[in-house]
Parts: sequence; structure tokens; C-alpha cells
Amino acid sequence: MSSRGAAHRLTTTGHVVLGLVGVRPMAGYELAAFAARTVAHMWPIAKSQVYGELARLEEMGLVTGSDVAQERLPDKRSYSLTDAGQAALESWLDDPTAEQDRFRSSALVKLFFAGQVGTDAALRLIDAYEASVDERLPHMKMIVEHLDSEHTRFAGLTALCGLRHMEAAKAWAQEARARLQQGD
Repeated sequence: MSSRGAAHRLTTTGHVVLGLVGVRPMAGYELAAFAARTVAHMWPIAKSQVYGELARLEEMGLVTGSDVAQERLPDKRSYSLTDAGQAALESWLDDPTAEQDRFRSSALVKLFFAGQVGTDAALRLIDAYEASVDERLPHMKMIVEHLDSEHTRFAGLTALCGLRHMEAAKAWAQEARARLQQGD
């Protein structure tokens, strides 16, 4: 099968795992941990998904796994891109189309239904939402500063987008609170 045909059969999650393998050869648990520290901020991926996609990618000939003996630890299987995998990754990255972003927020879903319980409950939800944003903002700022170099500029741009989303979420919480309080 051509790498182009294989690339068209991959989900975004499959492409994400392909991209993770493209960073450097890693074992499945290393890929899952790396994903949790990096791309999970924009594309959550469970450890089980990483392992499932690795098996699928290997079956498709896009990655190859090799067993690595370790002295004091169990042996591991390290994955790297094949030429077909590199071509599939490049084809995906070169395609400017992207799925529409999906935003999930249990706080906003609760707020949507808060009219059933009243303004005080809605204000508590907004306060908790803003507190959660405030708790994560310093960490996101640190990530942006850490990734502010030529070597990490593309990762830094994704972190900057995350920071701007968080700042917008904080501004929204303040405006939503003010609007609810005006209605009282």
C-alpha cells in the first residue's frame, strides 16, 4: 500500500502518534508520557490509544518496532518511523485542512443548565471555572517562556495559543459574572 493511501486511512489520533514517533524513537510508555506533557493540551490521547495506534501503524508499515534489551528493567519495544511513515506524516502536515475544533467543558455544560437552579449556583460555577483557569495560567505562561527559542518555536506557538485561550476564558468568566450580577 502506498504511504499516501495509508495516510488517508489514519485518524487524527493516528497522525498524532505518527508525529510523536517522528520526534525520536521511543517505547510506547515513553510516547504516552511525552504526549501527556505536550500534545495532550490540544489533543488528549489516552495511553491505551497510543498502544493501539502503534500496533495499527506498525501493521500498516508506517512505524517499525524493535526490541531493546535493558539491564535492570524489562525489555522494551522502541518505535521509529519507516520511510512510508515519514511520507505519511509529511503528507498530513502539508495538508492545510483540519478538523473543526471541538471544545469540551463540563463547567459550560453545567452553566447552560444553571437556569434550572438559579443565579447563585451559576455564580459558583463561574467562580470555580475562573479559579481553575487562574491555577493553570502560571504553568502555561512558564511553558510559553520555556519554549521561546528557535529550536522549539512551533511547540511554543501552540503553547501560546493555549495561553491566549486561557486568558480569554478568564476574561469571559469576569464578563459572565458581571452580567449575571447585573441581572439580580
